[in-house]
Amino acid sequence: SSSKRLIFIIITLLVLVFSSINIAGYRFIKQAEAALQAQDYQTATEAYVRAARILIWRGDLWEKAAFAASKRQDFSTAIYYFQRAKLTEQGQLALAYSYYQVGDFELAQKAYQKGADIYQKPAFYEGLAFVYRSQNKWDEERKALEDQIRLDMGSAPAHYRLGVLLTVLDSDPALPELMLAASLDRQFDSAVQTLRAALNLSATQP
Repeated sequence: SSSKRLIFIIITLLVLVFSSINIAGYRFIKQAEAALQAQDYQTATEAYVRAARILIWRGDLWEKAAFAASKRQDFSTAIYYFQRAKLTEQGQLALAYSYYQVGDFELAQKAYQKGADIYQKPAFYEGLAFVYRSQNKWDEERKALEDQIRLDMGSAPAHYRLGVLLTVLDSDPALPELMLAASLDRQFDSAVQTLRAALNLSATQP
């Protein structure tokens, strides 16, 4: 019947349109991947954005565009695309770092904290510590470092930084943290010995 024929034609046209859209979208993805290989991050960003606008069910493409933008240090653009993406763990970490890079410490703190709450990974607490350090919030930095170390006992820089903080905030546990940092990484040994001498001196001459 004519109605069945019309339905068939409409379905065929829809399939053809969808196929052509699909082809165009994946062509942009290939272009973006090639640009990434060539370290042409501007082209990669633009191609991923075009692909994301065509393949609207591919939420990962906005994150890929954001990563490409961050590769060229365009953190404001990266933030814009990260906000449109369904973020992975690495995307959440990169979003927080991008906020930090543009100087929005409040949003950086919130993004790192959200990642820490969801994933419980040391990198998020390390980021929090940097944010607090940038604002001279020493007690908050101490807490973030302690959370980082709880998840990664082998981080010599975290032990060292915590030890340095504790020399001012709470000198008694400072030396064990410093000595642990030196034992984990010998590059800290000289600085630790200097701080150890200073702590011993301050104990005898308050």
